[in-house]
Amino acid sequence: STQSTWDILSVYFFSLLFLSVIMLGQRFKILSLFPLFRDNFSYILHDPASGEAALVDPAQPERVLPFLRDLGVLKWKVLITHKHWDHAGGNEYIRKHFPEVRIYGGSRESIPTCTDLVNEGDVVPVGSFSVRVINSPCHTLGHVMYYVEGQEGLEFQPPKPLTKRSSEETSLYDDGGEGPALFTGDTVFVAGCGRFFEGNATMMLNAMQKVASLPPKTRIYCGHDYTRTNLQFALSVEPGNAVVQSRSTG
Repeated sequence: STQSTWDILSVYFFSLLFLSVIMLGQRFKILSLFPLFRDNFSYILHDPASGEAALVDPAQPERVLPFLRDLGVLKWKVLITHKHWDHAGGNEYIRKHFPEVRIYGGSRESIPTCTDLVNEGDVVPVGSFSVRVINSPCHTLGHVMYYVEGQEGLEFQPPKPLTKRSSEETSLYDDGGEGPALFTGDTVFVAGCGRFFEGNATMMLNAMQKVASLPPKTRIYCGHDYTRTNLQFALSVEPGNAVVQSRSTG
């Protein structure tokens, strides 16, 4: 009957609406992998709702890719911050064994086997989320950072170990899935910045100003753990700095 048809359609549309509300409530998850090599970080940006993910600087893919299987990732892409081997060194392996995977990197430098060149303001979709490209030339002239907006009102949760093997192997940490987040590669570190291999101080200051313009709750995901040596250097320059002192002993 006509009434039954309308009832069925009503249930269908309300089901779609309910599904949309559920999807809007989903958060992206950021999973940190450490260490690659000696002190490198790699990251998995995961959208559980779609099963899609992006790998940031997976320079040792044999250590990173098993975690994708554990997470049930259905589709993934690669985001490269810059050309150095300890960030882009996994590209050729990925391209050979997973030719369908898109590899994104800055358009201003030569990055091995990149399929998609990006520039300031470009947007890379990862499932239902968007990742914006921010140019940060200095460490290398084509260096880029990747910014993903989070949901307002969400608080940061400390990383929780998901997988801990031996001290010599890569571990996976769940960073709580809160946002927004910025993957800085070798531009910004804890208590420091990247070396000026190709750029100068003016370029780095410009990159820092871009970072400072982002929302205050933005979390920084850097490319290396140089925290201890950075704080030691900071203390040698400003031995009376109370903030540096507190971080050095914390």
